[in-house]
Amino acid sequence: MDLELVSSIYDEEIVPIWSLPFARILMGELSSPLYGSTLELCAGTGYLANHLVSYLGPKGRIIALEPHQGLLEVARERAAEAIRQKKVFFQHHNLRHLRFADSVIDLVFSNLGLYHVLSVEDLLVEVIRVLKPGCRAFFTLPLEGSFQELLSLATRFFQQYQELDIVEYIHYLSLPLRTPAQAESLLHSVGFGDVQLQLRPFPLVFQSSDELLNSPFIRYHFLDVWEPRLRHFTTQQVKSELKDMLELMYGHKPIELTVQAACLIGTKDLL
Repeated sequence: MDLELVSSIYDEEIVPIWSLPFARILMGELSSPLYGSTLELCAGTGYLANHLVSYLGPKGRIIALEPHQGLLEVARERAAEAIRQKKVFFQHHNLRHLRFADSVIDLVFSNLGLYHVLSVEDLLVEVIRVLKPGCRAFFTLPLEGSFQELLSLATRFFQQYQELDIVEYIHYLSLPLRTPAQAESLLHSVGFGDVQLQLRPFPLVFQSSDELLNSPFIRYHFLDVWEPRLRHFTTQQVKSELKDMLELMYGHKPIELTVQAACLIGTKDLL
C-alpha cells in the first residue's frame, strides 16, 4: 500500500479498520508513565503519538518520525497543542539512518512500521543502536496467515484463468508476513534480548461482498497492487468474479478476514 497516495483518506478510511486495532494492542503492552525520550517510527497521521502524550511522565517527550510528508502534515495539525507544549516532536525522516547518538533513547515503538518499511533489518540495527541499555522496543505487525480467506480465494481464481503472474505476486507479497518464530528470530539476529511475541489476532468484518470489495483498504492493499499485472481481466472484472465467489461461500452473512496480529518486544542488553 502506497501511504503517500492514500494520505488524504488515511485517517478516515484506513486507520479505523487497520491501524487502530494494532495501536490498541501496542497500548496494552506499554506501561505509563513514559519517562525520558520515547521514539516512534512510522508515526503515520500522529493519532498514536498524540494519544500517548497522556502517558508521559515529568520531562517525558515523544519524538515521532514519519517518511511520508502527506501523513506528517496531518499529524502536525492533529498534535498542534502537544507540539506547542514541546511534548511531541514530529520529523520527516526516511528511517535509513536514525539521526541520534548511540544509547540515548529510553523506549522505541512502531505501529506497523516493520510491515511497511523496505529494509527491516537495517532499521532494527539502528533501533538497537540508539536505545539505552536495558530499555525496550515494541513493534506491532501482521504475521503469516493474515487475509488468508481473501488471498486463498483470489489465488484459486487467478490459477483457474492462468493469471500466473498474479499468483506468483500474491506469494511474493506474503513473504513479509513472518511466522511467529521468524519474527522473534528477527529481533534476536540484530542483538535484542528477552524477546517476546504477544499474539492478538482480530477479524476485519465486512457486512457484504460489496462492502469488502469497495473498501478503500482492500482496494489500496490488494486490488490496485494486482492491477498492473493483470493480463486477461480488468480490476472491475476481478471484483465481479470475486464477488460471485464470496457470495457463494458466505451468502448474506458477514465476511471476516483474519489478521494474525502480534506485538514483538525486545530489550537491549545491559552492557
